[in-house]
Amino acid sequence: MSENSVTKLYYSVSEASEALSISKPHLYRLVKQGQISAVKFGARVLIPRQAIEEMVFEPYPVSVVE
Repeated sequence: MSENSVTKLYYSVSEASEALSISKPHLYRLVKQGQISAVKFGARVLIPRQAIEEMVFEPYPVSVVE
């Protein structure tokens, strides 16, 4: 089985911050505030793929000024 055929279930903070186009410190803040879920695995913090997808597709509140 090649690595390309396996879908990752968890991403490192570096990978997740790159996927979301945000800084690593900002991603850590979102985790601490409970706005994105994370799993602690030993010393590593891993972000579930589903949490990244939910963050990407979450509706962004936009206010219209008239």
